Amino acid sequence: MPSNLGSGGLAPKDVSGLTLTYGDRVDLLEQMVAGLCREGVGHLMVLANGLKAEPLARLHALARDTTVRGLSMTILESPENLGSAAGFGRLLSAARSVGTVKAVWFMDDDNLPCPGALAALLAVQAMHPGAAVSAVRRDRSYLVRAARTGIAPDPAPGVAFSMDLGRRPRNLWRRLTRGSPVPAPTPPAAVPIARVPYGGLLVPRALMEMVAPPREDFVLYADDYEYSERLGAAGGLFLAGAAEVEDLEASWNATGKRTPTLPQSQLVRLATMPADFRLYYSLRNALVLDRNRARGMAILPFVLNLTVLVMAGCTHAFARGRSANAQVILQAVRDGVSGRLGRSPDFPLP
Repeated sequence: MPSNLGSGGLAPKDVSGLTLTYGDRVDLLEQMVAGLCREGVGHLMVLANGLKAEPLARLHALARDTTVRGLSMTILESPENLGSAAGFGRLLSAARSVGTVKAVWFMDDDNLPCPGALAALLAVQAMHPGAAVSAVRRDRSYLVRAARTGIAPDPAPGVAFSMDLGRRPRNLWRRLTRGSPVPAPTPPAAVPIARVPYGGLLVPRALMEMVAPPREDFVLYADDYEYSERLGAAGGLFLAGAAEVEDLEASWNATGKRTPTLPQSQLVRLATMPADFRLYYSLRNALVLDRNRARGMAILPFVLNLTVLVMAGCTHAFARGRSANAQVILQAVRDGVSGRLGRSPDFPLP
């Protein structure tokens, strides 16, 4: 939605990148830093999320090199992996303390902005002063499709972790009454959108200061959706079709081939991926958001979709000899539906 927050006319040097890294991913981060230098970003804040001595030393060496290339880099250190929610919350707090930062640009440590991405974001931000603007993640088909057609999907009430038995009837009714979405003759510069992932999200300072940081009790996964929904409610959220971000490493939860009700890769992933923190937090947190959206008449389809999701996920898991996955699915569903958030001692972060 339009907003009167802030003002247009931001320059690349006014923008501070925000990213967090863990494990030993400095090689990926180096490529992302090169992309930020090319885009003219003035500053980068990196949270070293539980890095050990050797990758931490390489990260500090990278910071010295970027200073030579004109990009000021600040490293924050945490002895443990805080997760994405608390990690980005700490980075946002640090950014607010730097008066020269007029906007922040969220990046995953394996994101590479495509040439001209920041210029395209700033152009859209100038059109909608005070709003948050996101680049198109090339591995997210729903973002690519929204940029092409000018129509962004709204999360449907009653869906449970993408399980949506009503999708086919709704799509059929929409085609009968309104026709199929087609690419716009000229792709729109900005598309209003309900929520986006962190990678590629540009937030102006006024909006950053108005909206509370990501919820730490989400730990990681879906905290970006929850946060971006609040940004949109406060100042507006747009997708800039001409701004693209590439993932250097294939995301474990990138969009796959869809069936009429659920991405097939999602169901298979639930049943076959390691029965660890990724399975637990991604499913639990998504269900928290879905449950909060299921009100009134949407409660019944949510319960139905959730029941089918649990049955299908557990059946897939048992059929593949992955009983541990079925147990994690059940625990994540229990905690998600009951709203039990925060860190789980059963699923430590690496």
